[in-house]
Amino acid sequence: ARSLFGLENRFGRMPYTVYDKGWVNRTKFTQHDLAADEGRTYRFYRGRKPIFEFGQGLSFSSFSVNVSSGSAACTFPASAKAGCVATVTAKNVGAVTGDLVVTAFMRFKAVPSQTESKLLKQLVDFARIEQLEPGKSRAVEFAITPSKLAVSDVRAATSGDIVAAAGKYEMTFEDGAGGAATLGVAMSGADAVLGKFPAGAGQQAAARV
Repeated sequence: ARSLFGLENRFGRMPYTVYDKGWVNRTKFTQHDLAADEGRTYRFYRGRKPIFEFGQGLSFSSFSVNVSSGSAACTFPASAKAGCVATVTAKNVGAVTGDLVVTAFMRFKAVPSQTESKLLKQLVDFARIEQLEPGKSRAVEFAITPSKLAVSDVRAATSGDIVAAAGKYEMTFEDGAGGAATLGVAMSGADAVLGKFPAGAGQQAAARV
């Protein structure tokens, strides 16, 4: 109630996509492939504009965001444990003190092993900046690592494996209201397998023998 009457300004973000009313007539509920047809979820959906998008959020104030990296180039090996740090600075450009939830998404730019992937974007991280006053700025840091950029491999021979795929990516830091800042990221070397699919298949096979 305090939020509805403007006494609190601490809103979050939509945790799912709200599709248009015709979506149920265009989508087969027996189709469980998230990337098939129009796609499902924010990661694959390519249909009509949703009523509310995943990560969208309202506020009684307005914010601006910009991003910088501690290094000249945010590049690291796909096999590494660490990566680089992105610093996102948010400024309250409105008239009301409030919280801002910054969401960090990654997109493929040029990832050779995943050219067949239909992935549009993937949530990597998020952070809440609390009670940011009008005219004030505050920074939050996001660690960008191979494990956070990992995806399910789409290549037939290794389909389903979780891999840190070498290539170029775009990180987008969003404010939930249409504002965003971008940062280029690259992973070098060969793809690194972080998890096999199905998990434990080797142990299961050994147990049967």
